[in-house]
Amino acid sequence: MGEHAPAEYIKARIEKTQKRLEDLGVDGLVAFDPAHKGYLSGFTIGTNIAPGGAVFIGRQDLPYIYITGGTDREMCQNALGHLGYEVRSFRSALGQSLNTQLDEVIKDLGVKRLAVESDYISVAKLEDLQEKTGPSGASVITVNDVVNPLREVKDDWEIRQIEQANEVNRIAFEQLLEKVRPGVTEWELAAELENQLRRHGHGSSRLAFQSIVVSGPRSSLPHGEVTRRELQAGDLVTIDFGATWNGYCCDVTRTFCVGKADEKQREVYSAVLDAQIEAIERMQAKRRRQDCADHAMELIRQRGFGDYMAHGAGGHGIGLEVHEGPASRGDEPWEVGNVMTMEPGIYIPGWGGVRIEDNVVIAQDGPRNITHIAKDFLEI
Repeated sequence: MGEHAPAEYIKARIEKTQKRLEDLGVDGLVAFDPAHKGYLSGFTIGTNIAPGGAVFIGRQDLPYIYITGGTDREMCQNALGHLGYEVRSFRSALGQSLNTQLDEVIKDLGVKRLAVESDYISVAKLEDLQEKTGPSGASVITVNDVVNPLREVKDDWEIRQIEQANEVNRIAFEQLLEKVRPGVTEWELAAELENQLRRHGHGSSRLAFQSIVVSGPRSSLPHGEVTRRELQAGDLVTIDFGATWNGYCCDVTRTFCVGKADEKQREVYSAVLDAQIEAIERMQAKRRRQDCADHAMELIRQRGFGDYMAHGAGGHGIGLEVHEGPASRGDEPWEVGNVMTMEPGIYIPGWGGVRIEDNVVIAQDGPRNITHIAKDFLEI
């Protein structure tokens, strides 16, 4: 069985959302995005993040409601009843829909101004919602940045889940290294790795993303597809992989050499590792995010590899989604509770590449690296 976030954390998230609604002057918010629904309800385990249609969060004097199809009603009721959520369902076979149920909520609660996040609703769905709720006299307005800024700052419970996902990654990677040898294919390594990630995960069989295993000259492809290429002696191999724990993701990359590495491979690896270590040291609360990535890129340029950085040297937030805010490149400062990747890389077409990626918590007393996988240049 997976674990849902404790009630006190969910209530704190809802209260922060209600404060945002008060600032916007609206009666309620409908969240459609799966990760937003999971964040606001704590329902992040299972096959999908937060099954069902939508979450309604109203003013402080209104209830919060989870709206789902009849297929998932029992599961949602079992998961959310103790949190004070009211669960409502609709049945398509009876001509009901998510929007007709939202109309009922609006009428029952006397909602006059309903907010939806424009990034997470299509024009067609917005028009349908406005049509369905029009007779009730409510207006539907689009807003931005209600839930996302809250999700960017993780609470203690969320950080623990990401730490556990990183521990699964460590176990899976160490077991995978036993399978590395000339002649094994990228495909075989990816299959074995993902088996281990699922085997040791918790709360969800989901992976954070489809694993990347690229070898030899193909290691210059930051997001290269997995092929049936056989590993050869002297290959660089880059593996990008992520487990989940109770729905929370991690995202880690390691590069190693099959057999003895040559001088250039060692030089490239050293340039990436030194840049990553120094960038992480600069991931301090209140410090401009852009500075860290800029410093890493400058170090790589000084080593003579400035033309081979492809995606730069920064990273991204990580949580219920493998890529979420904040970005590591931006003028805004780091905040305590941000959980980020730092992943500089060098990618030389026709030769190969190196990327090293860790997950870092921005803590009050400085950056805390929660990826406990050695970064020595392995020769296997």
